Amino acid sequence: MEEQWVIDFNTLSSAMKEIIDQEYNFRLLLNKKDSSKVRISAPFEVKITYVNGPPTAESLARDICRELSRYLTEKIKLKNVRACRITVCEGSNLCAEYVTHLTTE
Repeated sequence: MEEQWVIDFNTLSSAMKEIIDQEYNFRLLLNKKDSSKVRISAPFEVKITYVNGPPTAESLARDICRELSRYLTEKIKLKNVRACRITVCEGSNLCAEYVTHLTTE
């Protein structure tokens, strides 16, 4: 299978910036299943993002990959997105990667 990597870097960079800024940057990350168990009280606004599973690098990589795939196909209208690979690092040697292959119709 021939791999083709044709996407404008600025498009990809803008998409990632929007996803990160809207969903993850400066947010408290909580497991979605714990949403009813947590009450937060603070003298400032606390923005919360609920992730599917524990808020680990693995969960973040998976959720970001899904959001990026959705963003590129729905907002940018790219019809030929075939796969997505996201790596989230917690430090220089602590990284998690998520890869998904998308079906095309």
